[in-house]
Amino acid sequence: MKIINDESAFGEEKVLEFLRDNPDLLTRYPELVVELRVPHPCGGAVSLVEHQVSVLRDRNRRLKRQLRELIENARDNQALVQRLLRLSLNLFECRDVGEIVDRIYCALTDDFEIELATVRLFSPPQLGADRGLAEFVDFDDRTRNLFEHVLQKGKPVCGRLHPAQLDFLFGTHRAEIGSSALLPLGEAGRIGMLAMGSRDPGRFHPAQGTEFLSHVAELLTRAIKPYLQVA
Repeated sequence: MKIINDESAFGEEKVLEFLRDNPDLLTRYPELVVELRVPHPCGGAVSLVEHQVSVLRDRNRRLKRQLRELIENARDNQALVQRLLRLSLNLFECRDVGEIVDRIYCALTDDFEIELATVRLFSPPQLGADRGLAEFVDFDDRTRNLFEHVLQKGKPVCGRLHPAQLDFLFGTHRAEIGSSALLPLGEAGRIGMLAMGSRDPGRFHPAQGTEFLSHVAELLTRAIKPYLQVA
């Protein structure tokens, strides 16, 4: 509690006078006990009352800290949901594969602060669509061997990649990648993959949650599937 000096408009004497006139103040406002420091001398020992108040004060600090963390997390989650909603609207406004790919790259870079992203599509485009996009690749034995473990899981996998995997996904930027997230598109990755890369080795790690990544993969899968020849 801050002590106001005598030169202020509301000095110690005013405070003391108010407390004398209101002896039941702490009864009416028991939460103040946790904030105030009231001496309770007991020789060299700590009184039970003083100990209890100390425990309550520490508990109050912890609860306040936890409340702040909950509020911050709620704000972060709300912002994330808004960005995902904006991404979904942008994707479903697209009219071809090239536009979808451009939109996902821009969103990941601008809204989600992903440094590098790559889409690799195993299913060919619908007849008459542009087949010249670099994102379309053959799902040959080499590709299958490189990513079979990810595709079998059918869910995002985070961590570090082997050099051959980095080369396949990021090409000339492979040396910049410290950690990655691989997102299968479609059941068992039949449509393809979305890869996110970061220069930070700790950005994507095996122990992190993947709910957000799963949402992004599902949005991209639903948006792009109608333009592909999916068996």
